[in-house]
Amino acid sequence: MARSVRMLPSSRAMGRTAEVSITDKDWEHVEAAYGYPLSLEVRQSIVEATNELLYWEIFERNASPERDAANLISSIRDASNNLRGALSACGGNAGFVAQLLVKEHLVTPRLSLDPHEQLFHVLGELLFSLSSACSRALASPAVPDQTELTTASDEPTGLFCGYPERGLAPPFREGESWNAWVRRLNEIASSNRLPFKVSKGSDKSLKTSPFVLFVDALQKLLPSGSRHNHSLGGLAKAITAARRKHPGVEKRDA
Repeated sequence: MARSVRMLPSSRAMGRTAEVSITDKDWEHVEAAYGYPLSLEVRQSIVEATNELLYWEIFERNASPERDAANLISSIRDASNNLRGALSACGGNAGFVAQLLVKEHLVTPRLSLDPHEQLFHVLGELLFSLSSACSRALASPAVPDQTELTTASDEPTGLFCGYPERGLAPPFREGESWNAWVRRLNEIASSNRLPFKVSKGSDKSLKTSPFVLFVDALQKLLPSGSRHNHSLGGLAKAITAARRKHPGVEKRDA
């Protein structure tokens, strides 16, 4: 089963949002592949679902892996430990003079020191607190080794496992926009009494399901970066996997 990389819950996209353009000729090809006519209402629903895919997919594609944030926290922890070690080594007369001179020229309204306080000792305490906070962040479940999930339905358990409480959107998941698009196409087909089942057999002699041919024809109308490049057999498996991540769809397909 393909693994879904856990991404950060924020992303950026530059330029205009892409929108699908389906001509009458394109619809003829889609209907010929599917083997069923599509009403104007169904076509409009398909266009809306596809534009939704194109809107979110670019953000998903530009999102950084959660591991990048973990690596940054780790580097901050290492740097704070190194600086704390350097400050701790500032003993003797040289250290006394160095601390005196730095304290004299330090301008930071957020750090108010009494005349008798040792600057390097105060900074060392702050750095220790920073290092400890980094270690606790990295100790969140699944952060050290498991940056990938086997299914998109798994609950986030990494750095952003509490995203609602932290005011963050759910993390992006690689391929989830495409999965959501397939599930929406499934809903459109089933609600309009069109074929939506996918053969799960491995026998190559079985005919490709109409729904698979339908999705394949629609995919050819997408920008290259938004497509999932599969053989028809691989596409059938990908569609089945997308449905399994959504119990309601799986139930309708039973």
